[in-house]
Amino acid sequence: MPSNLHSRSDLPPVEWVHDGSSTGCLCAVAEAYKRLEQPPVRFTRANAVRDLFADARETVESDPARAERFLNYITAKASRDVVHTLLRALTAMPDGLEPHLLGYARKAVLHGACIVHAHADPDVIFVHRHARKVSLEIHRFKGLLRFQEFKSGRFIALYEPDYDITLPLAFHFRRRLASQRWVILDCRRQQAATWDGKRLNAENPDGDLLTGTLLTQCLADDEPSAAEARSQMLWKTFHRTVAIETRTNPALQRQFMPARYWKHLTEMDETA
Repeated sequence: MPSNLHSRSDLPPVEWVHDGSSTGCLCAVAEAYKRLEQPPVRFTRANAVRDLFADARETVESDPARAERFLNYITAKASRDVVHTLLRALTAMPDGLEPHLLGYARKAVLHGACIVHAHADPDVIFVHRHARKVSLEIHRFKGLLRFQEFKSGRFIALYEPDYDITLPLAFHFRRRLASQRWVILDCRRQQAATWDGKRLNAENPDGDLLTGTLLTQCLADDEPSAAEARSQMLWKTFHRTVAIETRTNPALQRQFMPARYWKHLTEMDETA
C-alpha cells in the first residue's frame, strides 16, 4: 500500500464500478487508494446510473481476500476501532459512501487512531454519522429481538431491521443464549443466522435453510410450543399491568422502541 500521496491531476478521472456489496465497495475503495486517486473520485454501483462524463470506467471485482487485506492494512496503520467504525458505516451503505470511505481510510493511515477525534473533518463526520445509526439499531435489537420456542426445541426470532445487522446480533446471542438452538431471521433481506449449540452459521437466500419461502422452510413441520403460548400470555399480562396509565408517554415509547419494529414484538400484539 502507498504511504504518500501524489497529484494525478494530469490523468482523466476514473469511474470505479462495483457490484454494490460491502465487499465490492471495499475493493473499489482499495483500488482507488492503490491508484492514488484524488478528489473528485467517482464510484458507481452496478445497479445505479453511471456517470456519463467519466473519461474512463473500470469495473472492480468483489474479492473477499482483497477486502480483508485492505482492512488489515488500515488496522496496522490505525487501530481496530477505526476499522470497526468503517465497517459499521459500510453496513449502512448510504448513497455517496465510497468517496468518504476512501477519505476516511486515507486519513486513518496518515494520522493513525486519532482520526476518530477529527470531528470537524467531513469524511469523519459522514462515516461516524452512519456508523452510529447502525450501532444504535444493533443496540436496540439486543433488547427488542423476541425469540419464540418451537416444539422442535429451537428458538426462532423474526425481525425486519433497517440495516443488515444479523451477524453482529448473532455474535451477541451466541454468548447470551449459548445453550439453546436458535435461528434469527431477517424477513426483509431473506437472510438468517443459526446456532446449533456449537457452531454459528450465516444463511443467505440461496442457502439450504432459506431456499424457497423463508417461513415455510424454517417452520416446516414445526410450531410454537405450549410453553411458548403461556410465556407470551404472561409477558403480555406483565406488559399491560406494569404500566402506569397516568405516566404513559407514547412519543417517548416510539423513540426507544420505533413503531416500525412492533410487528414482531409479542407485547405489541393486541390480538390476545
